[in-house]
Amino acid sequence: MSAESHPDRRELGRFVAGELASADNRRVVRHLLAGCRRCRQATADLWRPSRAGDLTGVVERALRWTTGRETSIARERRQAESLLAELDEQSPTRQLLLILNSRRYCNWFLCETLIERAFEMGLSDPETALARAEAAVALAERLLAKRGDEPVNRDLAGRAWAVLGNARRLQSDLSGAEEALERAFSYLETGSGDPLEESRAARFLGSILRFQRRFKESLASYDRAIRCARAAGDLHLAGRALMDKAGALGDAGQPEREIESLRRAVPMLDGDRDPRLLLAAQHNLTWALKESGRLDEALAGLQEILPLHARSAKPMDLLRLRWLEGKLAQAQGELDRAEAAFREVCDGLLDRRVPYDAALASLDLAAVLCEQRRYGEMKRLTAEILPIFHALGVHREALAALALFEQAVARERISLRFIAELATYLQRARSNPDLAFRPSA
Repeated sequence: MSAESHPDRRELGRFVAGELASADNRRVVRHLLAGCRRCRQATADLWRPSRAGDLTGVVERALRWTTGRETSIARERRQAESLLAELDEQSPTRQLLLILNSRRYCNWFLCETLIERAFEMGLSDPETALARAEAAVALAERLLAKRGDEPVNRDLAGRAWAVLGNARRLQSDLSGAEEALERAFSYLETGSGDPLEESRAARFLGSILRFQRRFKESLASYDRAIRCARAAGDLHLAGRALMDKAGALGDAGQPEREIESLRRAVPMLDGDRDPRLLLAAQHNLTWALKESGRLDEALAGLQEILPLHARSAKPMDLLRLRWLEGKLAQAQGELDRAEAAFREVCDGLLDRRVPYDAALASLDLAAVLCEQRRYGEMKRLTAEILPIFHALGVHREALAALALFEQAVARERISLRFIAELATYLQRARSNPDLAFRPSA
C-alpha cells in the first residue's frame, strides 16, 4: 500500500481492533510506517488507550508479528531445498515413510517444490515425476492433518492431486489419473476459490480426456481452463491451455482449427517466464503446418524456432527439432537428409526409453527407405528395433502391429500407405493398450 493509497476509516478501525487478516494487517502497518500523517492521526483518534496503550505500542506489536511471520516463512522456504536434497538420496518408498513419520518434512514449501518438480519432469523422466507427485500428495495430506483444514492448505492438496493425475496420465494409467483429478477438484471446490488452481486442474483433466479420445469433453475442459486463467488475469496460463486445446483439435482430425488455436496461443505466451513453452508452441505450429501440406509456411516457421532452440532447448527438444527437420526434408524430396535425421532421432529416443515415439521415428525412416525400395535395409531395421520394443514394455497389441510390419517387410510387400496407417495406429494405441491394428490392406 503506497502513501497515495490510503486505508479507509473502517479498515483502520478493524486494524486497531485486531480484526484484519494477516495480509491486510501487514499492508496497514507498512503504510503507517511509511509516515502518512493523515492515517496516523486517524488511527490515533480511533485508538483507546485503555485497551492496550498508545499507537506506538500497537504498531510495534503488529510489526513484530508481521516480521516474525515473514522470518518463519523465509526459514521454512530455505529448509525446503535441503529437505528435498535429503529425499533425493532415498528410494521412493523410503521418501514416503520419511514424509509420513518425520516432523522435519512437514514443510509447506517442500510440498510446493515437489509439485513443481513433478510437473517439470513429466516428459523427460515420467517415473521420477510419478514418485515426486506421490510424495507431494502424501505431504499435502499430512499438512492438512497437522496445520488445519484451511482453504490455502486445501488448495495445496488440490494442486498435488492434480499433478499426480498428470503424472499417472503420462504413465498411461488413465483410470488412476481420472481418480486423482476427481480428488483434486473436491479439494479445490472447498479451497480459496483461486481460479488459477482450477485452471491448472482443468488443463490436466483435459489432457486425460484427450488421451481417452473423449474430444468433446476434453475441449470443454480446456475451455474451462482458459476461462479461469483469464479471470485470474494470467494470459500466459490461458495461452498454455489454448496450446493444449490445439493438440486435442489435431488429434480429433481438425487441423485447421489446431493451427488457428496455435496461432492465437503463441502471442499469449511469455517467453521470459517459460522460454521452453514458447518453443514448444512454435514447434507444434510448424509441425501442424507441415502435416497440413503448407510446406512454405512450415519452412518459415522452422527459421523462427531456431533462435528459440539456441536459447532454451534441452536434449529432448533438440531431438524433436531434428525430427521436424527430417520431416521437412522428406517433404522437399531430400531423402538423404531425411534419412540421416530420422536415424539420429530413432537412436536418441531409444536411448531415452521413449518407445512409442521411437517407433514412430522408425516408421518415418522406413518410409524413406520404402520410397527407394531399399528392402534389405528395412529388414535390418526391423530386426534391430523390434527386440528393443519388447524390452521397453510396449503393449501387446502394439507389438502385434509391429510384428505385422516386420512380416510385410520380410515379404517385400510393404507400402507407404501401410506405414502411414501403422503410424496413425501407434499414436492412438499409446493411450489405448487394448486397441488392435486393422490395416486396410
